[in-house]
Amino acid sequence: EHCAMDEVQNLLRKSLAALDRRHRAVIVQSYFQDRTSAEIAGHLGVHQSRVSQMRQEALFTLSNKLHRAGVHSSMEMLPSAGVMA
Repeated sequence: EHCAMDEVQNLLRKSLAALDRRHRAVIVQSYFQDRTSAEIAGHLGVHQSRVSQMRQEALFTLSNKLHRAGVHSSMEMLPSAGVMA
């Protein structure tokens, strides 16, 4: 099982790296740096509603990549997976 988790972590790292810079920034700041939507919006120079859209777009993309690779877990596991982009 440890090996399987390592594979999932590697897949998550690759999937995060494949996101465009702004979508990746939203995910990293949201889940790994515990920043609020307002903080992220200020950093990126967009409205909070756009941050929410970008977060959902990025999570959808990551979820699809994981699903295609045979991983059928919720994206809620992202912060606990120990993955940092």
